[in-house]
Order: sequence, then C-alpha cells, then structure tokens
Amino acid sequence: MIGEESSPNVVPKTTKQRIGLIGAGRIGTGIGISLLRHQLELYIKANRNRFGADRLSNAGAHEHPSIAELAQHVSAVVLSLPSSNEVEAVCLGQDGLFVHMPRGGLIIDCSTAYPTSTVALADEARKRGVGFIDAPITRSPEQAELGLLNAIVGSNEKRFPVAEGIPAAFCETVLHVGEVGQGHKLKLV
Repeated sequence: MIGEESSPNVVPKTTKQRIGLIGAGRIGTGIGISLLRHQLELYIKANRNRFGADRLSNAGAHEHPSIAELAQHVSAVVLSLPSSNEVEAVCLGQDGLFVHMPRGGLIIDCSTAYPTSTVALADEARKRGVGFIDAPITRSPEQAELGLLNAIVGSNEKRFPVAEGIPAAFCETVLHVGEVGQGHKLKLV
C-alpha cells in the first residue's frame, strides 16, 4: 500500500485490537513489548514471576487477576506457555478460555506443544465457537522484543489471513504450513 511501511512486520491498521497474552515469561514479555509497540491494546495474565508482568504493565498493558476476566476483554489471546499441560489447563479449566472467550474469539498458541493435544484443543474450541491455531515460535527473548521471531503456523486456509496480523507484530516471518497441529509437528522435528 502506498504510504505504509514495506516491512513484513506490519499489523494491519483497522480498529484498535484488544489482544490477551497469557505467559509473561522471557519470550512472552518480548511478545508483549512487540504487541504494545504496534499500538495494540494488551491485556495480560501474569506468571508467578512478576518481572514480565510488571514490565508490561509499566509499558501500558492491562493486567487481570484471572484468565476468565482477561478473556472477557479481548478478541484474541496469544499463549506463550511451557508445554501442552499448561495450554490445556488455561483453555479447559472451569475459569479457562474455552468457557469465557466470546464466540468468534481466537486463541494463538505460540507454546511448544504436542500436536495431538493441539488438534484436540482446536476441535474443542470449534465446538465452543472459538478459533484455535498453533503458531510455535523460534529464536530468543531478545528477538521477541525486537519483533524478529519466526512463527510456524498451523491454521485452516480461511482463518490464516485473518490471524496472521497478530503474530506479524512480534515475528519477522509468519509461515503457514498447513492445518492446525502442523506448526507444532514441524517445530518438534
């Protein structure tokens, strides 16, 4: 587009998006800093370690004490968690995303997770009217903060163009590799 940056790392400028972030660890904090740099409205649920949450809150993020409360304020949530166990707990719990996300909401799982868990979560999300894609990332916390991660995205063809603008805020490369679960399969390889 004329007058816009030619960087592949540009989030489309439509209405101000309200994005949630669960997992403000080293990588998650960098992801959050990049999302804020793109002037997205950021809502966070902190880890036990306060460093990332405090840094993001001081930069303008809104912190919520529960996943249920965070889910009610956003249209999409980025997960940056250690494993499938944590992703399942965040999504499936009584106070989890699947219960509290609005219909039409989107969950972008940037964690390193098991593909079979990812596919099962995507099926459950679909039943609840919520989108779920896997977008595991590569590179370091420093590169996350600079918006230079790489995302390997598993998503259906229809959802990918809608969803890719969010990881584009914190990734240098957003590569669509097939259906849900394929991103996690390729990262594990």
